Amino acid sequence: YFTPQPAVNAGPDLFSCKNNSAVLLNGIISGATTTGTWSGGAGTYNPTNAALNGTYIPTPAEITTGFVILNLTSTNNGNCLAKNDQVKIDFKDKPIANFSSNVVCKKQATLFIDFSQPPVASGATLAGWNWSFGDGTFSTSINPVHTFTASGTFTTQLIIKNSFNCYDTIKKSVTVNALPKVLFSYSRSCFGSALQFNFKDSSQIAAPDTNKIFYWDYGGLGTSSLQNPVQVFPFPGLYNITHIVTSNKGCKDTLVIPINVTPRPRAGFYFSNNNGFNLGSAVAFTDTSKNSVSWFWNFGDGNNSIVQNPFNTYFANGVYTIIQIVKDQYGCADTAKSYLKILNVSNEIAQLIPNAISPNGDGKNDIWRLDFINVYFPNAEIEIYNRWGERLFYSNGYSNAWDGTYKGDPLPVATYFYVINLKDPNPDKQSIFKGTILLMK
Repeated sequence: YFTPQPAVNAGPDLFSCKNNSAVLLNGIISGATTTGTWSGGAGTYNPTNAALNGTYIPTPAEITTGFVILNLTSTNNGNCLAKNDQVKIDFKDKPIANFSSNVVCKKQATLFIDFSQPPVASGATLAGWNWSFGDGTFSTSINPVHTFTASGTFTTQLIIKNSFNCYDTIKKSVTVNALPKVLFSYSRSCFGSALQFNFKDSSQIAAPDTNKIFYWDYGGLGTSSLQNPVQVFPFPGLYNITHIVTSNKGCKDTLVIPINVTPRPRAGFYFSNNNGFNLGSAVAFTDTSKNSVSWFWNFGDGNNSIVQNPFNTYFANGVYTIIQIVKDQYGCADTAKSYLKILNVSNEIAQLIPNAISPNGDGKNDIWRLDFINVYFPNAEIEIYNRWGERLFYSNGYSNAWDGTYKGDPLPVATYFYVINLKDPNPDKQSIFKGTILLMK
């Protein structure tokens, strides 16, 4: 019986990276034996040189030399001769990782450019890139573009691999500068016939950056570089206010807000009063002003009002100066003036009592008008009699004027008699008035 001779295979030639030089051996022995030992290197075999698939850790001198040759020899050969095989291990240089990046502002894209080397003398090529940007995101691109969602300093790591599976790692700090957040407010005030706007910048930025440069555009009325400028708008209209803030790192933010410059208020009014004689002349004032929200009236007789469309009663004849002052919602004011002549005030009650009516339906003098009664003597009693002393009309107050009828039927043309008791609380004044009324058709 012939025993098969040992077959020893140290595996194909290997290569290892100089910065990670441990080599996994792959020896195979078959035939008369399956055991063997490694020799030929000055390094360390782990766990022992009898482990066919152990690890070889070369010495620094071997790494510097660039290669080592190991022998695998069979053991426990029986009656057979020992056999051996060799494997060569080449030690390859690692790639050199390097990259650059640009300094950007928040919301801008950071461009990463790879400058890694294989190196060229080793005959290797770059074969893989693994980026970790320091904010929890990753990339395998050669030259990635990444946008950070926050400002600050981020530690970006690049792991580079060459065609020999040798790796190198580099870390660099990447800066993302804070972006200003533009905010501003404004208030208005009157400036002659125009409106003055006071602008206040309230922009913010994350520390330690600061806002340094301020720019304002008033929508066609000029610009300013002040932080809190003042601008006069001579004409009403809609203006787009542009505010740009630049930080000390050159980062910018822009805010555009339209403002409505309203027209200045314009005062104006007219008035109307009754033409008949009365104890007082009631005048109605009608506001015709524009762009106003508040009103002040001086009626020239010592009375004032803040009502938009007021009434005033004058108790003496004469010429009165009426002044209206209006304001808009921003406090800008305008004034209008007019003169009012009062001629229909009478201090004699008897002059205010009509002596005739003509209730013919033509809308003129159809009722017996006593306008002063309800205004000045609301408790007065009014009675009307015919020539035989029969009472045809009675009223306490005078809310329903006499229209020349009795119990709904028209009375004939004749002279009728009235008695008016004013019930004036002033005992020094005449309270009862008597007279005649001519009823005509």
